[in-house]
Amino acid sequence: GWYYKGWAYHDLKRYRDAIECYDKALQIKSNHNESLAFKGEALYELGRYNDAIIWFDKALANNPNYAHAKKFRDMALTKQKNNEGSSNS
Repeated sequence: GWYYKGWAYHDLKRYRDAIECYDKALQIKSNHNESLAFKGEALYELGRYNDAIIWFDKALANNPNYAHAKKFRDMALTKQKNNEGSSNS
């Protein structure tokens, strides 16, 4: 369904379209981990690191061992810190 359509857009780097599909998938099943995590990844790719972290946290709340969400959450935190550091200089 919607998750797979989102994943196809994601693969094409059409992240805004992917997010819309992940949102529709989450309307059907609000705790669908892949939709939660890949929405976070799409937000990450758009440079929206704070928003991405929120979605990775939701995926990790469902499954604390979800490696994909952990990896991208750590990457988003690093980018977020780097952006904060560069804005302070």
